[in-house]
Amino acid sequence: MANVVMDAKMVQQLRQRVGGNLRSFEALYHVRTMFNRSYGSTLLIARPINAERIWDKTRHSE
Repeated sequence: MANVVMDAKMVQQLRQRVGGNLRSFEALYHVRTMFNRSYGSTLLIARPINAERIWDKTRHSE
């Protein structure tokens, strides 16, 4: 993931997929590695999330 966030082109691709705002989002990457070598990654899913709903406490688990 360090390679992803350090690559301006990949960050721009992510920004476009989530609608321009990188404040709250989730992303799934297919990452190809072997031992300590990275061979690339592909963005599969990226979408904005409503961060306020993460902490919704209206439903209590039992």
